[in-house]
Amino acid sequence: MKHDEFSRGQVPSPENIASDEAAPGTPHTPRLPGRDPKISIFAESDTDLILGDHKFVVVGYTHRTASLAVRSRFAVAKEDLPPLAREFKALPGVGGCVLLATCNRLEAYLEIRSEAEAEAAFVDLMGGHDLEGRAELARCLMVHRNGDAVRHLLRVASGLDAMVLGDAQILGQTKEAYRKACQHGTAGPLLHKAFHIAFRCAKKVRFETGLGDEAHSVAGSAITLLARVVSGLRGKEYLLIGVNEMIAAAGKRLVKAGAGRLWLCNRTATRGKEFAAEIGAAQVRWEDLKEYVGKVDAIVTSTGASEPIFTRSELVALAAARPERLLTVVDIAVPPDIEPWRPESPEESDPIAAAGVRVIDLENVGAFQQEIEERRCQAAAAGESIVSTMVTAFSSWLQNQTLGPKMEQLRDEAEQFLARELQRLPEEMSAAERDHLTTFGKTMIKRFLGAYRRIEEER
Repeated sequence: MKHDEFSRGQVPSPENIASDEAAPGTPHTPRLPGRDPKISIFAESDTDLILGDHKFVVVGYTHRTASLAVRSRFAVAKEDLPPLAREFKALPGVGGCVLLATCNRLEAYLEIRSEAEAEAAFVDLMGGHDLEGRAELARCLMVHRNGDAVRHLLRVASGLDAMVLGDAQILGQTKEAYRKACQHGTAGPLLHKAFHIAFRCAKKVRFETGLGDEAHSVAGSAITLLARVVSGLRGKEYLLIGVNEMIAAAGKRLVKAGAGRLWLCNRTATRGKEFAAEIGAAQVRWEDLKEYVGKVDAIVTSTGASEPIFTRSELVALAAARPERLLTVVDIAVPPDIEPWRPESPEESDPIAAAGVRVIDLENVGAFQQEIEERRCQAAAAGESIVSTMVTAFSSWLQNQTLGPKMEQLRDEAEQFLARELQRLPEEMSAAERDHLTTFGKTMIKRFLGAYRRIEEER
């Protein structure tokens, strides 16, 4: 059963949201009593969906609005996202929340009354009692509502707003964020609608433009940059630190490029052992980590630790222990796994550079990506066209959900008022005069409703 973006059909379950032909499921409680709960509550003909005064709003920061230091300061661990989403949903005036967190963004997709409330809620929950941090966070925020918000979501899911244009990982991360919201009951009707549109849009962009043929990711670009720095990847040995999607993607790229051997180290030995087997790496105990730094050609790290796992002085010492080879480290963690360089004066030089340590971080990856994005602009333009078409459809649907019922109510009240006034006409008035006044009254109602619709559409 093929269907367009807004056809009546079955609601995809969270486990099957990637499929174009979705299985029955109810990731939310239907709000249309008396109807089959397996039928989508988001069909175009459903004009009695209860939205109240909620708007679809996205608020947060990305690599475009916040520096790596800011993103690191307010990074949220994966296990903390569901309870944080519940905190958002518990706030007055919030009907739903989906939190999307990646190495380059933290965004709250909300059903809420206004952008101002969304921005205040984000700063309150993320900034806490850190007054300096709250001010810095507020300066980095972007906020969009309704059509602009869904456009942002569609561009994110399709990889058009990623640091790496066409990033293949971001769609999976978006699906996981939505899946978690469904499992924990924080998604509402507007969010269900918007995210399913985003998944269909991402699929169209991937398969109908050149972006799908050249899918990239942050980890993949980091490995490509590593290949430039170390003059090829084949036959060399690499130490991977951490257990997550970034490390998995990096490991697969290294294997595909002909890496000689992979070592994997993780603080939790059990998870490390299972993950190492999945990507074809040998396991290294956490306590032996620094010993293996001297054995490999390069390190790729992305642990998600709240504090750096290497200080700069430690890297200098580790590099000194292997004078015959330069030490190259790819740090794609947020917060960074390598202690940031904070010079005491502008003239002070970084000691690890003098020691022969080369570090590739997310800022380097972003700069590198600008070199290759130009040749993908044509594919991106085609993707933007798909996004615009689907945003228009969403905006039309949303307007029908909110404006349609208001128009019906106004029409009913106006017609009742006209009927009452016509009954008060003098009995001696002729039928022709009554017909003329009736026609005039209906014409005025029609013109008033038309003017009201135009005003509402322009708001």
